[in-house]
Amino acid sequence: MKGRAGKYWGLISADGKTLTNPQNQTFEDIQIATYEEVWPIIPVIEDGKYGAIDYKGKVVIKAEWGYLAMDVYNIPNTVFVFDGSKWGGIKLDKNLLASAVDYSLTPPEWFVENYKQTLLAQASVDSAQLASMFDFAIKYRFDYIPFFAEGNAPQSSGAYLFYAFAINLDNWGTDKGTMSKTYVENVIKTHFEAKTIVHEALSKGWNFDGENYTAVPSGIRDKPIYVLTGLKVSVKDGKTVYEVALDYCNLANGNIASDGDMVKIREEISNGDYSSLVSLQRETFTYYLGDNGEPVFIAHVMTDRPEMKWYYQMFRNDAAFRILGSKSGDITDDQMATYAILKMDHYSYEDGNTKEEYNAITQKHFGRNIANFNNGSTETIPGTNKIRATGWSYNNGMYVIVKDIRDNGDGSMTGDFYCVDISDSHWTGKTGEFEEAESALLNGDISSFADCDISIKRVVFEVKTENGKQYFKYRSVKNLEENVKSIVLYSK
Repeated sequence: MKGRAGKYWGLISADGKTLTNPQNQTFEDIQIATYEEVWPIIPVIEDGKYGAIDYKGKVVIKAEWGYLAMDVYNIPNTVFVFDGSKWGGIKLDKNLLASAVDYSLTPPEWFVENYKQTLLAQASVDSAQLASMFDFAIKYRFDYIPFFAEGNAPQSSGAYLFYAFAINLDNWGTDKGTMSKTYVENVIKTHFEAKTIVHEALSKGWNFDGENYTAVPSGIRDKPIYVLTGLKVSVKDGKTVYEVALDYCNLANGNIASDGDMVKIREEISNGDYSSLVSLQRETFTYYLGDNGEPVFIAHVMTDRPEMKWYYQMFRNDAAFRILGSKSGDITDDQMATYAILKMDHYSYEDGNTKEEYNAITQKHFGRNIANFNNGSTETIPGTNKIRATGWSYNNGMYVIVKDIRDNGDGSMTGDFYCVDISDSHWTGKTGEFEEAESALLNGDISSFADCDISIKRVVFEVKTENGKQYFKYRSVKNLEENVKSIVLYSK
């Protein structure tokens, strides 16, 4: 059984003996869900992280995971863990010694769904707040608020155009699709603390003639479903500041929510019922109410977006991707040869490498051989059949963020990816600046990358697995757009 000492829980034996010490084992919860003959471990939560102890109180798995669970009947002796971006498995031997996490072990799909429902069920707010924030997020179109850190509201008008349009959606009348420069500027000044505003068109979204913005024909999102999961209130510079954590959700059945559905969903979440929803991501909005009662947003950051983080890490692990891309999407012999060199374990310029070594890599990642090895990137060493690189360099500072992913239904995916070129001159050597930059990119905040080129590549690819490790097999990589000024993050 478990007992509480102050704010922390401890494990107590049947005879009343304390098995854990709340003085140094600060468990916020001990989840005794069943008995020892079935579950060999007891999940615990410490500092918001999941871990596990045995029935004597000894730590089996350190509390460092975003989630932890077992399927004891179907996959025994395996603890599935989630690190915030990807799932893995930890094996337990007969003495409950835990192995290192193995990311090739994937949990059943219902585990993932349970985790998402757990996120929704962690709300520490009452029903009135849930209903009020549900309405508030629709009225002020939280789904179109740009991502930015406090003090770094975007300066480009392009980041706000869809927001300005959406919050007035029902009142446009015959002028629907046209917004004046004055109207846009008033919306930005009312709802954001942008220091300066640079008025400019938004590629494939809004044209700008110097006075008016005209929409490029496209759709508008349906009303968003946001579920309040946490609320903090503080006073800063004489203002009452609200920091709200919300889950951005879809219907679990994959359907688009009708107006009738939205009424039902509002009632359900007010009663703590989230069974009809699936959480796509967790976001935090920070705002205060201005003198006119309107919200002024001072930060909007992403706090949990596992699939987007997975793609980011996959491309960090595939540095050679940076050299791929063409106007047509075709992957040429010289690109494949360069890619192979960058992926080769034992590349040698002096002695060269065999065609078979090159083609083993290109078959794995492109499904074909290099037809011409004298292609500008590689050449045949005179008097031999060995291949070596010619003189070239490549961009080593590209960071890839997913914009959109579509399933093609044939085992492949099509993804649009932002490629942020960060040159060496961008870095100052300040401790922690890489981590700060990475966090900003994953939150969609590009305000500190004004000196960097941002483009979009459209990639058709498959996800493959070899020796327990996942990798991409590329069908095409198309250079889609250059000089991107704002980014819209992927919604999963």
